[in-house]
Amino acid sequence: MSANAWRTCPKCSKNVVKRKNNKVQELKNSYGKIPIDEYNRKLMALANGAEDMYDDETLREYYEIYMSTDGVLTISYGCSCEKC
Repeated sequence: MSANAWRTCPKCSKNVVKRKNNKVQELKNSYGKIPIDEYNRKLMALANGAEDMYDDETLREYYEIYMSTDGVLTISYGCSCEKC
């Protein structure tokens, strides 16, 4: 028996959060240094989640479970991410 499943990659999820936090910090640092229209546009982009655009199911899980004729049970598991 083998199966494939698609899940959210924990490493990619952490990277998205880290990038968003960096964007927030950059925006905070730019307050008063860039035109207010540009600041508001960037603020709205962050608030609307424009920075969160990523495929959330990029982690492919695959596993096999089988028993040999001599009674040995074998379970193998692996996963890989298409992005990282």
